[in-house]
Amino acid sequence: MDLGLWIVLLWLGTTLTLPAAAPVKIRLATLAPKDTSPHKSLQQMGEAWRKATGDQVQLTIFTDGTMGGEADMVRRMRIGQIQAAML
Repeated sequence: MDLGLWIVLLWLGTTLTLPAAAPVKIRLATLAPKDTSPHKSLQQMGEAWRKATGDQVQLTIFTDGTMGGEADMVRRMRIGQIQAAML
């Protein structure tokens, strides 16, 4: 067997056994109340991201200030508890 075929077989063996990338999970906090226009817009955005990426982006929305006020949300973003905020 020649070297080129060995390289192709080795490449196929390694790429076919690599695990798929984990979905990206985005946790977004907002002061907007649940079921209001801003919340519904965020839900639509999350659904569009999910469809466009084939379920590879998942958006979780925390409404009603459940993650605290603006300063709390900024602090939570800095330490990685949430990835985004609508201030």
